[in-house]
Amino acid sequence: TEVVFILSNNTTITIPKHAKSSLADPDDICTAMDDVKFMEYCYQNFDVNKDGKVSPVEAKSVRSIDISGLEVYSIKGVEYFEILETFRATNTLLRDADLSFNSKLYDFNFKGCKNLSGITLPNDLSTIPTEVFYGCTSLTSVTIGNSVTSIGDYAFYGCSSLTSVAIPDSVTSFGQQAFYNCTSLTSVTIPDSVTSIGLGTFYNCTSLKVVYCKPTTPPTANSDMFGNNASGRKIYVPRNSVEAYKTAQYWGDYDDYIEGYDF
Repeated sequence: TEVVFILSNNTTITIPKHAKSSLADPDDICTAMDDVKFMEYCYQNFDVNKDGKVSPVEAKSVRSIDISGLEVYSIKGVEYFEILETFRATNTLLRDADLSFNSKLYDFNFKGCKNLSGITLPNDLSTIPTEVFYGCTSLTSVTIGNSVTSIGDYAFYGCSSLTSVAIPDSVTSFGQQAFYNCTSLTSVTIPDSVTSIGLGTFYNCTSLKVVYCKPTTPPTANSDMFGNNASGRKIYVPRNSVEAYKTAQYWGDYDDYIEGYDF
């Protein structure tokens, strides 16, 4: 039982079926992959000595991968690219992704991946890049590492299936419209480390009913943080800071929804 496919250069590759769940050949990292298109991309771009394999040595020299626009469903095996720094997968068919082993990664983009439902990011990541999940309408969950300090502009723009997101205490700032139109998001906790919230960060989050805002000092804000559809919403802030929030610029726009809370 085996899988046979032919690369565009007419090279025939035979992969045992069990390679889908385990690394069958330690001399060829592509046998750990379960997506033919991703496998073919790696053979074509990273088989430097043209021996029909992508060796661990060859994989460890790869700094950038761009599979944008390809009909790739899975990137299983990407964990072998240990020094990967940039990863582009815009407008692909990816369903999920695990980048937790790619500790050098800092620049990546999944914009327009409408089938992407879940992703795990590297623990050492410091920034969620601009537009990284823009239009990922099937994204329901995301795991953000404890090293992230900023969430970029439009990072989760239009992620209409996102129901929750765990924001670690390391985050200090939200970019503008970072969660714009996340219409399934029901609650969010803003850590006490946050010092600034961008323009329209949670605009048009129509299901957002509960906001827990932990900072004692109101973060620097911009207009339309939560949009104008705040009916029934509660914004809980430290009990001793209620007046500070209600009189702070732009926070005052939501003074009817601000209540004290013992965190």
